[in-house]
Amino acid sequence: MLYFEIFKFKFLRFLTYPLEIAASVIKRLIEIIFLVFFWSLVIKSSQSQIEIREIASYFLIALAVGDLVMARWGGLGSTIGRRIKYGEMSKFMIKPIDLIPHLYASTMGTVGMRMILSLVYFIVGIAINPPTSILGISLFVLFFINAFVIAFAFNIILGAMYFHLSDASGIKNSIEHMSRVLSGALVPIYFFPEKIKYFVKLTPFPSMIYGPTNALTINSFNNQVVFDLGVAFFWSITFTIFAYYFWSYSIKRYEAVGI
Repeated sequence: MLYFEIFKFKFLRFLTYPLEIAASVIKRLIEIIFLVFFWSLVIKSSQSQIEIREIASYFLIALAVGDLVMARWGGLGSTIGRRIKYGEMSKFMIKPIDLIPHLYASTMGTVGMRMILSLVYFIVGIAINPPTSILGISLFVLFFINAFVIAFAFNIILGAMYFHLSDASGIKNSIEHMSRVLSGALVPIYFFPEKIKYFVKLTPFPSMIYGPTNALTINSFNNQVVFDLGVAFFWSITFTIFAYYFWSYSIKRYEAVGI
């Protein structure tokens, strides 16, 4: 209940700035329109069999998934980084709260409008190109759970870097930009050359966005699905373990004064 109140407080404070809400909506719409327009031109020039409807649905769902699990912009990682950078972490550590849930609830409240918009984009994407099988929906749930776990651990790792560097913003931004490309947020993985696509799929990034998005189009359970699920499960376990120990190690070395 405490964390819900934190979320509500942050969310209601955001609603006091209507111009920011309008700007956020416009920004998201421009981003989606540009991506769909750009890749529609690529499809036409390459004479691909992919329809405009499919690519529009892909980006609507991909951007929605990326925002919902915080894989595209690292919201939780940014919150942790700011708290450490400006010496605010200690005032939370001395309170009788669980630190990570508190920071997550605070982040969710701050980006609550982004989450609502993401749900709208997801619904529109499904309406444009609905799944054709129960299998696709079931696989989406599995991939989405893994995407959430991987992205959550990924955010903690990025945020914890600030414990060890005076300003990790440059490294964090570089990793996030790379993630947007390799996760399928800017370029659908099926556009990659076959050899490159194989190696990209071995990384954790496609599991955060491309995996759940592509799952909705799957109609048969084949070796490729088993491979993608195996990679997603591997990274969700590996990232979770690494994030736990990296966070524990970092928080023990953290030194701050005052409240």
